[in-house]
Amino acid sequence: MPETPFVEVLALLLTDRGARTRFFEDRRAYLTTESVTGEDAETLLALDREGLEAQAATLLGKRVHEASPLMPVTWTRLGGSARALFLAYAETTWPPEAHRQVADAARFCRLLEDRNDPRVDASELHRLEFAAHPEKRWSCRFVRVSDARGRQKTTLELRFRDRRGKLHASALYLALS
Repeated sequence: MPETPFVEVLALLLTDRGARTRFFEDRRAYLTTESVTGEDAETLLALDREGLEAQAATLLGKRVHEASPLMPVTWTRLGGSARALFLAYAETTWPPEAHRQVADAARFCRLLEDRNDPRVDASELHRLEFAAHPEKRWSCRFVRVSDARGRQKTTLELRFRDRRGKLHASALYLALS
């Protein structure tokens, strides 16, 4: 059985609470399951639980710091629960390397939207999901937005990229409300 690279296992321990829990319940069994042997195993066996948990918390905090400014409307609407909700989401998933911050914010908003959380801003979600996929040239969606008086308006929102990859948006407000 091929040996699991040290960096992969350490990354898993830092990003997956379940993996950390299994590791600290029985370190040797966990490393056997992950096929880690030799010096790599000895190094991982010597890890300090508090230090590993602190480093994992730092990485999660960094994700909050990077993703929250990308979704200001939704974040504000979530209020005091925003950080806790994001951390609960972040404990269960790790974004892909490409466009990581945007993908993280988009996935978080999508998770809330799929749970029918009314605090997700539909236009913001559309922008994030479009930005997270640079291969897409355009996207069109009906969204509900609030006007200056707080009234809901149906909007046809078009997002597109020019030839240089710069993002643009246009909206058409419909009298369907």
